[in-house]
Amino acid sequence: MDSLPTDAGNTIDSSRLETGTPSPQTKQLQEAPISPPRKASDTKTRGLLPTSAAKQSSAQETHWNFSNTRHTFLSLDQYLEEKRAAGFTFFSGKEPWLKGLDKLNWQTFFRVCTQEMDDISERALRLVVDYCLEIIEEFEAKIPSKSSRARLEAALDLQWAEQYENKVFQYRWALRHPVINEAVTRALNNRFPSR
Repeated sequence: MDSLPTDAGNTIDSSRLETGTPSPQTKQLQEAPISPPRKASDTKTRGLLPTSAAKQSSAQETHWNFSNTRHTFLSLDQYLEEKRAAGFTFFSGKEPWLKGLDKLNWQTFFRVCTQEMDDISERALRLVVDYCLEIIEEFEAKIPSKSSRARLEAALDLQWAEQYENKVFQYRWALRHPVINEAVTRALNNRFPSR
């Protein structure tokens, strides 16, 4: 049995090359399922792609900062931990309305955001903050020139209608909750700083 050297200094069994018999490692690679290709990220995600091992919320994917200042970064998880440490209590009972819900949209929004909004858990709050930031990003993308907080608010005002399926109505409905309001306001202040 002859061995052929490789660039890495390892050797290849030349008898397998002649017979076409794959090595055990090659068989394992051939039998492994191929995952679908991931989409390239846009500039807002700064080249990071979410993986299945680390499911991140959209707030984390786009690097929204929930800190009081732009000089320190605070993720949504850290912000919620800060709120818990400050004494805010999240709803901790069963949540059948969240079963099978990983992301909010205009159809599922009112399953989480009730009239009172007093039974909002940490998971539900995370979903609502993510949804609000998605709405902001959607409207930011529609602004033709360089976006600013004033232009963003003007675009939101133009699309507002008192209808349950209206995203801006839902956005403003969610901002009635003090923790959601503070989180979204901090994220906006860090993304669009006042001069």
